[in-house]
Parts: sequence; structure tokens; C-alpha cells
Amino acid sequence: MNGLNLYYETSDHNDLQSILFISGLGGDHRTWSKVINHLEHPYNIVTFDNRDACMSERSSQPYTIKDMADDVAGLLSSMDINKTHIVGYSMGGAIAQEVAISYPDLVDKLILLSTYTSGDPRGDVIFESLASVRGKVSADEFLRLSLPWSFSVDEFQVPGFIETLIKDRASDEYRQEYSAYERQMRATIAFESSGRLGNISAQTLMIFGDADILTPMRFALELVEGIRSSNLIILEKSGHGIVITRAKDIAHEIDRFLSI
Repeated sequence: MNGLNLYYETSDHNDLQSILFISGLGGDHRTWSKVINHLEHPYNIVTFDNRDACMSERSSQPYTIKDMADDVAGLLSSMDINKTHIVGYSMGGAIAQEVAISYPDLVDKLILLSTYTSGDPRGDVIFESLASVRGKVSADEFLRLSLPWSFSVDEFQVPGFIETLIKDRASDEYRQEYSAYERQMRATIAFESSGRLGNISAQTLMIFGDADILTPMRFALELVEGIRSSNLIILEKSGHGIVITRAKDIAHEIDRFLSI
């Protein structure tokens, strides 16, 4: 899309409600496997890799979240999907907001997970520091440095959870290269929706972890205040990585929200 080839997967159930899942910084279509496995109702499910991720084409130039929203619109058009529910996580939530603002007719219901309305000095330092370190250390070392930002104290105490995650991700054959990660990071921290949330007309559900330090609760409160038809669900003792640690709960809330 936008001149770039995007990898996607679909369940091809065109007679059912469509749901498009958008992953976050450094993530890809596999982000959603646990959530999708726990969905109780049948849907036409679409997952894809953002530009610069996994099996999608790499960008040769810097870009913005708006460019990535344009990618989504192009992907949906190529699939002849005129309207869909959209679920966006973290950076994917920023992309989902931009789609809802720029292409409102494409969006049925909107679900935003652990996302944000704008960059800020603290967040910029976190993401720029992580990006800098990522280009200098091994995959194993980077994961040991970065995972404490994504998971809560309680989640770190689950036996074997962190070590298994490190092992799986460090050996990932599709691990995103540094230059692609940095381009996505730059787009992420430049995003701004604070003054435009009133333009989102879709019914919206927000799901956040109460112990999230990457996209803290102040973003959730700003989103629920700014989007007219919106509701917030808070997952206790949960960090930023709720699509992994709370997949069953997220799937349940998606099913419930879309059945209303």
C-alpha cells in the first residue's frame, strides 16, 4: 500500500463481521494469535504486518502514522472491505485513531489497547534510548533491558514467563532490523491526536493495564474524555503487554463490545 507491499492474512469469512487487527511498534500479525484464539464468536479476521515489519516491505524513507493509516485504507480497499471493526494496540492504536479520524466511513467500532494520544518528553526519552540500545546489543540483551518496561511486577513473578518470552523472541527469524525499528519509533513519537479526538465518531472501547508505564493511565483518561462515544476497561496488575498476558480477557471484551 502507498507503493509498499504489505503481508496480510485473512480468515476469508466475507459473510461475517470484519475485524482488522493493527500491531504495535516492532510487532506484526503474530501479535494477535492468542487474542484471536480466545474469541468466542466467528468473524472475518484480518491481520497484517505494518510497513517495516516482519514480511511486509521496508520503507526507504521516513514516514508518519498518517502514512501508516493510509496503508490500512489501501489494504482494506484491495480486499473490498468497505467497513470494519478495528483493534489497535500501542502504535497500532495510534494508527487506528488516525484511520478513524481520516477515514471515518471505514470504521464500524474501534477498540484501542494500551495506546496514547501524543508523544511527550518522558516517553520520547524511553523510546529513543531503547532504539539506540537495540542497535548495539544482542537480541537477548535487548529483551532483558526492554521487557521490564512492558510487564508489571506481578507479571514478572509468573514462573518461566519472561525466560520463555526472551528465548522465543531472541530466536525469531523475522526479528525487525534496527533501521526499520527506528523508522517506526520516529513515527510513533511524532504522532498527535489530542486536539482531534472529537473527530472520532465510532463507538470506542479502550482497554488499558493499570500498571502500564509505557502508555500510562493518563492517556486512557484523555482518550475516554476526548472520544464522544467511548468506554474504558482497566485490567488490574497488568503492564503494557496485555495482548500477551491478558489475551483471554481482551477477547472476551471484544466479543462483548461487538455484540452490543
